[in-house]
Amino acid sequence: MITVPTRRVKQFGVEFYQAGLSAKDIDRLVKFEVLGYSGGPANEPPKKTRMNRSRVNWDSLEKRIGESETAYQRPVIRRKIDELVAYYRECKDAATLPAIPGAVIITSEKRFTFTPVAGQHDLGLLQIPEEHGVLRVLDGQHRLLALHALSQAGENMTIEVPAVLFDSLDARQIVELFVTINAKHTRLNPSHIISLAGRKLYPDANQALAHDVIRSLNEDDTSPLHGEIKMLGTGRGRVSQALSTTFPAAWAGRKYSIKTGAALRAFIRAAPDVMARARELRRDPFDLNAIREAIKPWGERLRDRRFETEGEWKLKLAGGTRGTVEVLTRELRDALR
Repeated sequence: MITVPTRRVKQFGVEFYQAGLSAKDIDRLVKFEVLGYSGGPANEPPKKTRMNRSRVNWDSLEKRIGESETAYQRPVIRRKIDELVAYYRECKDAATLPAIPGAVIITSEKRFTFTPVAGQHDLGLLQIPEEHGVLRVLDGQHRLLALHALSQAGENMTIEVPAVLFDSLDARQIVELFVTINAKHTRLNPSHIISLAGRKLYPDANQALAHDVIRSLNEDDTSPLHGEIKMLGTGRGRVSQALSTTFPAAWAGRKYSIKTGAALRAFIRAAPDVMARARELRRDPFDLNAIREAIKPWGERLRDRRFETEGEWKLKLAGGTRGTVEVLTRELRDALR
């Protein structure tokens, strides 16, 4: 048995549990399975460059996935797992966002043992049989497979995954719940979220304006950054501009956070100061060479190490993304003077 702290919940006669499972617990206990598994278009290996970036061992991962007539999960989409693996790595490197903030839903054919703590009816300890495959994923299989793939690759993913666990549902109830989650609940496409105006995403006017500017740069087909900016975790995320000459090591290195959304928003907010500095140098503020000359002090005063993910960037994280943007914007403005 493994024991985890748990909250017991009852809804209309159905009892379930809310708990946190470690990546090791998931590898030991969860059974991954699909109704059918074939090498169709959705399961073709990603392009070579993407495979190299995510380092997913597809042969090993596929051996972990069973095929059963009693399963209800769709065939695994490799592209989705590849994107999740890349996103988990970004979350780990930047340490500003949780990789799996939403709960996965898990069922078990074997009953758990719940022991309430003294004086509490719904808080206690849950004992789960320590058997391989005792748990089955109802919702969140791609998320957990991506986590498993990283563990297989030897990456230390010591995170706790929020989970909702059912041990009292029969086969009919499980399938009905699966259909309800995937067909009846409102599901927002990421493109819809990205298309929201900044004022709907950020209460701060400056953050909202920065979002709208970045969105315009990404969506306008006349922009040199068209389609090259990662928006809210979605997109290719390749950005190329004059900063590559100012911070060459950070721009080319993998262990830097210079290309994150937080850094880009700070650069956008400092843009008026850059243009003002170019005018002070009696240069055209819209000329690339003038901009490069104006931001030259950044490379001399801030230097590449300011963006080292495990260095100064991590030390200066302040209250999440918003605080990080404020701190970096202030430093960029001060360095121009």
